[in-house]
Amino acid sequence: MKTFTLISIATIAIAPAMIAPANANNTLKLSSLEHSHSLIDGNKPGAVLQNTNMQQVNLRAANLSGISLIKAVLAGANLSDAQLINTDLRDANLSQADLSGADLSGANLAGTLLVDANLTSAIVTPNQLSDAYLCHTTLPNRTISDRNCPE
Repeated sequence: MKTFTLISIATIAIAPAMIAPANANNTLKLSSLEHSHSLIDGNKPGAVLQNTNMQQVNLRAANLSGISLIKAVLAGANLSDAQLINTDLRDANLSQADLSGADLSGANLAGTLLVDANLTSAIVTPNQLSDAYLCHTTLPNRTISDRNCPE
């Protein structure tokens, strides 16, 4: 059983009934987590939160290493100083996300939307960003990439 603690004004635990197995492999599905909550104790290697809606969530300095966030919606999320080592972010939406100072070592960013995202001082390689969608994206060296912006 995977559990996470949300912090806002009060601490809210996600009950097991809110996390439903998606298949026989007990893949987790968490339907929606929005609007400035904090996810802590996220160091759950192998946790699957794909297709999860976490718009505007505050994950500052969270350890999300090794988690599957395929097709997750993290638009506007605060992921500054987060540990995203070997995290699978394929086809995730990180538009307007703050990833400043985040460690993305080994993260899979293929197809990830990084429109208006801030990667200032993030640990990420050009090779990792080669298959990501960049438009008005602030890169680790503070330059702006408009590589994929429509003309």
